[in-house]
Amino acid sequence: MGACQHLCESAVGGFSDNNYWSSTENSANNAWKQNFNNGNQNNNNKSVGWCVRAVRGFEQASVSPGCNVRRVFYDPAAHCVIKGKRSNWKGLPDDKSLFHSRPGCGLPIGNLTSQVFANFYLNSFDHFMKHTLALRYYGRYVDDVVVVHQDPAFLNSLLPVIRAYLQQELGLILHPKKIFLEHYTEGVKYLGVVLKPRRIYVANRTKGNMYRALLKYNQIAQTHKPWHAERTAFQSSINSYLGLMKHYHTYSLRRSMLRKHLSPWWLRLAKANARLEKFTLKIRPRRSKRGRFSKKQRLKRV
Repeated sequence: MGACQHLCESAVGGFSDNNYWSSTENSANNAWKQNFNNGNQNNNNKSVGWCVRAVRGFEQASVSPGCNVRRVFYDPAAHCVIKGKRSNWKGLPDDKSLFHSRPGCGLPIGNLTSQVFANFYLNSFDHFMKHTLALRYYGRYVDDVVVVHQDPAFLNSLLPVIRAYLQQELGLILHPKKIFLEHYTEGVKYLGVVLKPRRIYVANRTKGNMYRALLKYNQIAQTHKPWHAERTAFQSSINSYLGLMKHYHTYSLRRSMLRKHLSPWWLRLAKANARLEKFTLKIRPRRSKRGRFSKKQRLKRV
């Protein structure tokens, strides 16, 4: 799928260069919005007065050469801000980078639109698997697919059929190194966990990634006092692992990893809740120019 999606103004246009509310909530108080000027997506408090667009339905329209086309999503490879070093990309396969993709193809990993577009694009594949092949135990999350069947020979026979459909109908290929046939008693690795009949374990790869993230931010805290951007990055990174682990029986694992591997410096800047499910940044009151707290701040502290 392309990084840029175009809408014909005569069909569904009329958008201003502003933020528009979506119909998707981020929390009880926040909802997602779409910026039609630069393509950014973010969430805001629902009390903010952004634009809305009532839509009853869209009809498929042919785009003629004279149609006024409006760019909704910009090309991330052309408008990105590179914060790291080029040397960090050594060994990265070309198919993992948008800088090596064909023009108009590819989506940034983690973008909300990539999840939505995957469901639209692979909808026919889901129907093919469930109805044409009559697979009772089939599941998909974005591009990760799992099929359960009692006959391993039958599962092996599905591979050429699935390959042919994906290539002929959708122009896709199965990754040759990411096809696994495993007995359920050995556990099935799926979405960062290992699925077993009566228990779900966090995969060693997920634990290793969290361990390396903790070491990375410990090194930052040892060299200097973390800036606000680094604190926010720490909160987002560690909370992503805690958010995944909290869905499984991993309280002891989370407690052990944080106690053993998290620097005490970060505990001065962030605080975990009682269940170790997320970190929140501590907000310290600002001092006056004389180095003292104001009268209002002193009352709050009392």
